[in-house]
Amino acid sequence: MKRIIPKEIKKYKETIEELAIKTGFIVRKVKITGLSFIGTLMSVNSDFIMSDENLCRNMSEDYGANLTRQGLNKRLHQKKSVDYLKEVVDVVLKERYKPVDGEIGGLLRQFNNTYIEDNSSISLPKDLKEEYKGSSGKASSSALKIYLNYNVTQNSIEKLEVASWNKSDAKFNGNIIEILKKDDLVLRDLGFFKIDRFKEIEKKEAYYLSRYFLSTTIYINDKKTDLLEFLKSKKEYKIIDEKVKISTQKFSTRLVAIRVSDDIYNKRVRALNKAYRRRRKVPNKSTLELQRYIIFITNIPKETIAPQHIGTIYRLRWSIELIFKRWKSIFKINRVTGKSGNRILCFIYAKLIAILLMSNFENYALSLAQKIGRELSYEKFFKWIINRDRFQRLFSSKLSLKLFFKNLEDNIYRMLRDRRKKDISSLNLILSSSSFYDYDFA
Repeated sequence: MKRIIPKEIKKYKETIEELAIKTGFIVRKVKITGLSFIGTLMSVNSDFIMSDENLCRNMSEDYGANLTRQGLNKRLHQKKSVDYLKEVVDVVLKERYKPVDGEIGGLLRQFNNTYIEDNSSISLPKDLKEEYKGSSGKASSSALKIYLNYNVTQNSIEKLEVASWNKSDAKFNGNIIEILKKDDLVLRDLGFFKIDRFKEIEKKEAYYLSRYFLSTTIYINDKKTDLLEFLKSKKEYKIIDEKVKISTQKFSTRLVAIRVSDDIYNKRVRALNKAYRRRRKVPNKSTLELQRYIIFITNIPKETIAPQHIGTIYRLRWSIELIFKRWKSIFKINRVTGKSGNRILCFIYAKLIAILLMSNFENYALSLAQKIGRELSYEKFFKWIINRDRFQRLFSSKLSLKLFFKNLEDNIYRMLRDRRKKDISSLNLILSSSSFYDYDFA
């Protein structure tokens, strides 16, 4: 990998310049290059929003490109700049280095690749509400969302899309079908609950594991059944595993309901009441009582994954939440300003390019941690790579790859997860084939 990455970085830089010409971002010999534009906008270690004047100064110092503040501002407002950066994101995503030995044992050894889909919102200035409509409630009136398809097995991002907040999750639903292969597994949240997609996953001879949408009609032994009454009839069991049919389509699936502890139940009820209060509503008694169960549907055979392990596997969904959390807390991808949608998108796409490029080094750091027999702390790793402008200097060729790798190897022990008994990752639970009840989580 250490020999491969330098070739990849060189190829990316060449591609960045080629796309600048291909997309019309650069039409003649000018002061700015694609590399200097993207490198300047990354600002991955900034805790504040840089002024255009400071950005121009950085561009001159790092890349020798002398552009006026007015010239940069004009570039940031052009749609062709956004189109160019989006093209670069797509190419980096497609050609990004992936480890060829990506394999996870434990509970996931039965599957080829395991995918997780989700999205996260970014609030925008309210002046952009006509262009990027947000929530009609108390949330931002203008917002974007970033859709992500994450491959747990390969530790890689397969799909990435930036869209208006009011684009429903269901409209992203088809993205996963394009890349699915036999024996792949897809973990889905309620926002992606769609019967037609579950059918398509089955047609690909792949597997799905999803939370159950409580308002969906359920049939047991071909008889329409009240879900809560059915669960109450099985109250002596901690885990209920039943073949059922759901929705008016009478789609056959496996339902796994896990009864949670009283502590978890009370936490879930408090969260539900809070969510209902925001909408000035009150949950009914049945909805409250159903909080005693975490309910899944899946087409994974019982012989392949036992019911007590279903919740453990689904816990992997938290990994994509942690990715979004890192993007916002470390890379400040949600810190945007300006009255131009194009300007904001330019900064978002530039930071996404930086994140994707950095993930090449993330996989190398993972391999170093595995040799030591420890887990990598992604937060510590990314903070290290952006500290002292390491990545910025690497991108602008002010820091050699040889020295970068030496520093990474010398500091790997500072990037490991702390050894605490309760601090166990979802992946380690999977590897150890832990049951849901070994760790009480909601």
